[in-house]
Amino acid sequence: MNAELVEQLCRLERRSADSLSKQATAFVQLHTDAAFGWHIASIFARGREPFPVTVTGRNRWVFTAYLALLNPGAHVSREVEDALQIFQDPGASAKLKALLITGLGQPIDDHLSLVAERTGYPKRTVEAFEILFFNILDRHHDGLYLSDIVYPETRAVELADACFETTPVEDLLLRVAYNRRDIELVLHLAGMTDADRRKELRSLRDSEQELTSQIMGNALLMAKMSMLNQPSAGMAKATALLAASHKQPNKTDDSEPQEPHDIAGELNAYLASVPPITEADRRDQRAVARPGKSYWHDEDGNVMPLDSDESSPGTKPPAGTHS
Repeated sequence: MNAELVEQLCRLERRSADSLSKQATAFVQLHTDAAFGWHIASIFARGREPFPVTVTGRNRWVFTAYLALLNPGAHVSREVEDALQIFQDPGASAKLKALLITGLGQPIDDHLSLVAERTGYPKRTVEAFEILFFNILDRHHDGLYLSDIVYPETRAVELADACFETTPVEDLLLRVAYNRRDIELVLHLAGMTDADRRKELRSLRDSEQELTSQIMGNALLMAKMSMLNQPSAGMAKATALLAASHKQPNKTDDSEPQEPHDIAGELNAYLASVPPITEADRRDQRAVARPGKSYWHDEDGNVMPLDSDESSPGTKPPAGTHS
């Protein structure tokens, strides 16, 4: 059912509320109820009232459920009974809901056929379940409605450190299905089949980049919510990723302890390797370095004596002269 039909049926329902506030509250609750099809069929059947509108196509399951509730003996529907049984089983209901939500925006008939094939449920049963108990495929453009189903307390709940431990498995499965739209992944996580493990292993090559994007996206969301100064495991992971991305290749990580560099020890080792000066070396040095002698060195570092008679009077010694 699309939003227009849901709204029309909401307005046609008789309410016992005695105030405008209660009527508005009831309307909002009905308008955001994924099981609205079963709810509205039950309301008119219990009240023994004629169903107020003509429903066609896939919406006929609302009228079929209305007839079955109105007179179970005369109007038996195996599909409605099976859909109700699945809905009353929390595990089976969660799996089927997750599989259905992976098809948002896809051709509805094709997706229902795929879900029926992968689960083993008859297609008519899957269709009846979607219309009566999890009405989403006709409302894939209604973002507020879908967010209220998948994230009734907003995505902020995922910022909590203990989110994974405290969130029911059914909700986690539904969120994975809504965010990834991967029916094979949902089947794998739901335990309905373990046939596609190889696909998961092949996808590990790209998982690091995807995980990095998700971590940084989570940190950006916290920043927009002015939660930068709040302690958070998600922000700590994002900070570590940023630090790693700015580290230069082959540069030592300053966070790792380094051994101190013993400069004095290195100098002592070098001096110990230099041979001692002998008496002959001293005589050679005294023969060259006569008192009053001037010296200069060239660009290659060669030291040569500079006699006064080798320079013209008034001539400046060459550059680099040492007296």
